[in-house]
Amino acid sequence: MASILKTQKANATKAESKSKGKRKADEMDVDGEGDVVMGEEKKKKVLKNKQRVMLLSSRGITHRMRHLMNDLEVLLPHVKKDSKLDSKSQLHLLPELADLNNCNNTLYFEARRHEDLYLWAAKTPNGPSIKMHVQNVHTMDELKMTGNCLKGSRGLVSFCNQFEATEWGRLTKELFTQIFSVPPTSRRSKPFIDHILTFSIVDDKIWFRNFQIMEKDPLQPNGPPQTTLVEIGPRFVLTPIRIFEGAFGGATVYSNPEFISPTSVRQAIRREKGDSQDSYNLFSSAYSLSGHVALSLSSSFSFFEPRRTARVLLQSLSLTFEGQTEIFTPATGYSALRLCSITRELAPLEPIELTNEGHEDSEEPSTWNFIFNIPIPGWLPATTNLGIEDIGIRYGLYATAKFANIDEQQVSGWGFATLCAPFRCKVKTSEAMKDIKLRRYVHAPSHDEIATPCVNYLVNSITTSAGPHAGPQRIPPEVLSRIQVLTSVPTHVNMKDDVLPVTIRMRTKDLSAEECKKLQITEVSVDIVQQEKIRFRPAAAYLAQFPLPPKEMQPPNKSLIDPHPIHAIYDVGLYVTSELSESVCRQFSLLPSTSSGSYKLGENNYAFANDSEQDDNPTWYTMETTVPFVHRSPLHIDAEMLEWAGPANIRATSTSPLYTVSHDVQVSVTCTYDVAGGPPAAERLTFKVPVTFARVPQRLRTSRTRSDSASESLPCLPPYSQLYDRNGEQKIDYSVPLPLYTPPSAMLVDVSDSTRDSNPPVVSPPRPTTRFTHNTYHDARDDDGAKMNTPLLMRGVEA
Repeated sequence: MASILKTQKANATKAESKSKGKRKADEMDVDGEGDVVMGEEKKKKVLKNKQRVMLLSSRGITHRMRHLMNDLEVLLPHVKKDSKLDSKSQLHLLPELADLNNCNNTLYFEARRHEDLYLWAAKTPNGPSIKMHVQNVHTMDELKMTGNCLKGSRGLVSFCNQFEATEWGRLTKELFTQIFSVPPTSRRSKPFIDHILTFSIVDDKIWFRNFQIMEKDPLQPNGPPQTTLVEIGPRFVLTPIRIFEGAFGGATVYSNPEFISPTSVRQAIRREKGDSQDSYNLFSSAYSLSGHVALSLSSSFSFFEPRRTARVLLQSLSLTFEGQTEIFTPATGYSALRLCSITRELAPLEPIELTNEGHEDSEEPSTWNFIFNIPIPGWLPATTNLGIEDIGIRYGLYATAKFANIDEQQVSGWGFATLCAPFRCKVKTSEAMKDIKLRRYVHAPSHDEIATPCVNYLVNSITTSAGPHAGPQRIPPEVLSRIQVLTSVPTHVNMKDDVLPVTIRMRTKDLSAEECKKLQITEVSVDIVQQEKIRFRPAAAYLAQFPLPPKEMQPPNKSLIDPHPIHAIYDVGLYVTSELSESVCRQFSLLPSTSSGSYKLGENNYAFANDSEQDDNPTWYTMETTVPFVHRSPLHIDAEMLEWAGPANIRATSTSPLYTVSHDVQVSVTCTYDVAGGPPAAERLTFKVPVTFARVPQRLRTSRTRSDSASESLPCLPPYSQLYDRNGEQKIDYSVPLPLYTPPSAMLVDVSDSTRDSNPPVVSPPRPTTRFTHNTYHDARDDDGAKMNTPLLMRGVEA
């Protein structure tokens, strides 16, 4: 293959000897002193500048690709840079452009998809040419190496021994030698050599490096001579794809069978991400967290000089959504757990340049918004604050931007800042944090009022003493075991309400008529209890139900991004206690101080007297009541408990790895049993049923009038990507049919049969509408909308 270049060189020499006419200025002979010598007077041998390289690129190159071309232009003084080539398909025009620029070598950078870079190295006009894929590009300004060389100086070209091992390596070596070797008589070159361009083959790829030749150690200027190499830059890796016989085309001399296109690599990566995303969504439904991250750039102010243009090179912008739960009690100590961690890269893969050029004197900074849309798992617990230290369950968005200041990279001169430049961090980091409050609702907002259904519990009661005034007589166990209790409570209770409807139904089963006539109900007590439990480590049932991150992602293996300051005390071992509990609980009543929760029933209340006579159609003895509750318990809370658990406020029923809130309705029914020849025996049946306190969304308003209450918040809008497509056009759901046309009914027309023929129709004004408020506690419609609070209702309801 090397013989091809030698044959072309001989043919070019013969064509030059036969050419007639005027010669160009670049082809004139130049002697050592720079004087022009005409052809007839030329008698002694002189050096000629026979190698010139044309450097150009295609449309669509990025800033990193452009900076790489600028670095090569600085390293090669014999380069002639041309404008961008408009068409990527007409590469046959490049030999003609090289001939017009009096160049016999060409370096053409071809950019595709604004992220893939290919390099064509060709010997024009006859070839050969090599197409290579450029990877791992690092420019001089980006690396900031300590090496330095004079602009325009010549460099040595070094090749490793691997180039001689293959045919394509020897051909590539010969072509690179003619392109990267600077002629000694180049117009912009300096008469000395101070750097080396090295080409090495590793893993069938060509690695390019540039080193400065230093004859003395800069730390010991007066010491003995010691030649060393210090890297300057740039760096890049070339993967040969094909070698063609001609210039930018022709027969294929070599083809790399191991080359895989970048498009195929990206498709494989997207396919893997798609598979992992589908498996991630199998755990539960996901919600969308959308928004944008704003990057602001402004010029620094100075009294002595005008504001300079701020220029930064944004390398990455990552956004992380992280949820965490932390607890602290004197009994359990400090414990932390990571709930989830989702990271997205918002910036492109290639660094982008941000500048406020033209807006240096503006008072407002230049801002760039990077939009994001992160799927959030639907099983995450709501945001919760515990104690006076605001510890608990928290969520946040954490943005981290890595950038380099281009102006600092180009600072020249000597000074203290220049001496400290090698020790400063070249890549700067800027961080921002946004708290995210997560609230859970029982259902989505709706225009219609949704009635709350009830759930029934067939409970097993526990027999206890009726109190200190109870006599020695007890109700026989076989009688008590025949009493059935059915309790009904709503599926959920709105935390903004102040009463809880409770229905208790009782009857006897398979009990004789004589025993039924001896039983009566004298008293009913109802209480609402909230219980809070804190664990040191999550329960096994919770770990089996919800996909928490693995142990490698949990503290202390991997620290939280924003832990509570109290964690530092435990990390350094300042807090030491002899005994630690696995869990700690507290519970309190939600009844107001004005209500005891006890209801006395009337005398001679033999509710089960007729149960034995109605076998086919049994009757339940029903008691309905609305139990009031408060949002903060009036009971006294211990100061130590107040510090780690906070005030006794009502909280939503929730379950999380380290903190759980539950609510129960505790019911106590006092029954008496007539005993012959003595006072009646009394027993108390005690049981409890769970109840859920939750947030209920506000009803959506159909009118455009503002809400009467300023505290009411509007529903959240859906993300932009769900309403509009990429072109900004509104998305239309064609699967939903259009509604039928109906005439407006703003005015009502009443036409009487008797006056239809003689008199015109009578038009009446709109009738005033009456607003009814649905009372879910009594299942009725009240005109005033007030919530009725009935102490106790007793009635017989047929099953």
